[in-house]
Amino acid sequence: MSSLRVLAMSLENIIDKLFVESDKRREYIGASAVGNPCLRAIQFYWLHLQGRVEKPAFEPRILRIFDRGNVYEEQIRKWMLASGFVFETDDTKLQFSDLDDKFKGHVDGVLLEGPLNLDYPVLWECKCLNDKNSIKLEQQGLKTCKPGYYAQVQLYMYYLELKSCLFTWISADTMKIYDEVVVFDKAFAKDLIDNVALVLEYTGKNKFLPRNQDKFRCRYCDYEKVCFTGEA
Repeated sequence: MSSLRVLAMSLENIIDKLFVESDKRREYIGASAVGNPCLRAIQFYWLHLQGRVEKPAFEPRILRIFDRGNVYEEQIRKWMLASGFVFETDDTKLQFSDLDDKFKGHVDGVLLEGPLNLDYPVLWECKCLNDKNSIKLEQQGLKTCKPGYYAQVQLYMYYLELKSCLFTWISADTMKIYDEVVVFDKAFAKDLIDNVALVLEYTGKNKFLPRNQDKFRCRYCDYEKVCFTGEA
């Protein structure tokens, strides 16, 4: 094995260590976590945040993929600023906290002005997807294709009192940029908040919410083992 190959492997190990050490547990439920139709899964996520159950750790490569989204978000923001969009800069207007600080969120941005014909101000949320998922999302729409993202932006619009969202995503494979305007659905957002409150209520009483009966969904849930074995 060449010395260059050894160096590359060592560098990856060093960077892997950085990501593992920086993958800290939050102390609140984030808006990105409540789009799951299984309330029991959200409850296990909350129990994990409390340190009461374990969750399978993401390997460093996956954590780097998550971080890639932040890189693309900042680049698209720069392109949008250069194209005439104006972003809200007051950070207090870009976040929310509810349910005794157990439910929080911070948005990617709020657009105050811009060259697109939108009813400003509007929420701005940005994601990075592979090309397969990018095309699928364009064809099916956010609510159908990515219900978790749809729930996330609905909650942001509820708390920030915005009427619409410019949901933007970029294909990491082709660099094609997509967008969809999402209209605020107050009843939908309120149901999500009620679900979070229910999760907190049940957990506070040391009770579990009912299991989801969708066995296919359960197979891909991070908490399948602890949910069905009773280890909790």
